[in-house]
Amino acid sequence: MFLIGGGAVFREGLARADTVLLTRIHAEMAGDVFFPDFDPAGFQLVASREVPAALPMTLLTYRRLPAAAAHLPAADAESCS
Repeated sequence: MFLIGGGAVFREGLARADTVLLTRIHAEMAGDVFFPDFDPAGFQLVASREVPAALPMTLLTYRRLPAAAAHLPAADAESCS
């Protein structure tokens, strides 16, 4: 599942994610919703790629470590609707 926007949606999804595909844009951007601060503790960086474009960015892929996955909140029908 991919989550696109809304600060609350990001925070809820990040707590349950086993993979995070994070794009770090190397510029200050105006906006009213941002991805929450990402603490990579409990994750392993498995891929990183610099993109030298007009708007330079880094594409990062993190996978949750097995020990950290055991502490994921249980999904229920209400939180998924």
